[in-house]
Amino acid sequence: MLKDRGNKKWTALMLPEHVRELRKMAKELNKVPQRAIDEQQLEEFERILNEAIEYKQSVTIYFWDNGEVYFVYGVIQAVNVYRKEIKVLQENEDAAIVSLIRIIDISLH
Repeated sequence: MLKDRGNKKWTALMLPEHVRELRKMAKELNKVPQRAIDEQQLEEFERILNEAIEYKQSVTIYFWDNGEVYFVYGVIQAVNVYRKEIKVLQENEDAAIVSLIRIIDISLH
């Protein structure tokens, strides 16, 4: 059976600028548009946040940033209503700050 080297055999013929542009284009194609959150989801997020704060439960917060979805896992340490941010204390004792308007999902653990 003949083994093909795939893209490896062609990258030697490509200029570094071309490779860079192709990677940039692939990254742009993988970007996710920010979802609109409806009123019912906002109420559910508020309920979960209140329960997590009251009982000091761990949460996973999924958020959108510049076309990509990330997540943070930890205990909510503070909510800043004026700046619209949540401060989450992660297991490794680092604090992550998540903007409320970028949240796309929250779940309790």
